Amino acid sequence: VHDVIAEDTIAMVRAGRVELAVTFDPGECDDLTFYPLFSDNFIVALPEHHPLLSCKNIYWQAIAQYPFIALQKPSSIRELIDKTIIANKLQLTIAFEAHQLATIGKMIAEQLGISIMPSLCKPQLQSQGVLCRPLKSPLISRRVGIVKKRRIPLSTTAQALVNIIKAHSKNIMDENL
Repeated sequence: VHDVIAEDTIAMVRAGRVELAVTFDPGECDDLTFYPLFSDNFIVALPEHHPLLSCKNIYWQAIAQYPFIALQKPSSIRELIDKTIIANKLQLTIAFEAHQLATIGKMIAEQLGISIMPSLCKPQLQSQGVLCRPLKSPLISRRVGIVKKRRIPLSTTAQALVNIIKAHSKNIMDENL
């Protein structure tokens, strides 16, 4: 098991270092097959006592009023946030950038700013004292699933892992893995 960033998981599958990865949808790839498991909606991560905590849902215009902590480029999460900002003619005041989501969580806990992250990060953020709220209009969502090389069968061990993942994922969209 390798605990690495999403971009590295794809590179590892392509290079044959691993047979499969559980990661965000890499988009159209001639050499890879993606089997979706579920969709992950992004959330707003806030420090304790932040004014936006009084909001049940948070909109981008409100986020733009506060210092923003972003993942550094070329993160796929950063790319998705940047595309949303450009497409919707929004602006953020990026106060800090970091390579790791855990670092951003600590910076938020220390009252240095706010951020937008996948909701999969919520338990880790909460353990750091960060509070989370739903992000609204425009919503950012990414599919999470299993990536493997196209036309190469999985080993017995890898297929057993896939079977365990499928047994625990009620929302799997493709039963042909």
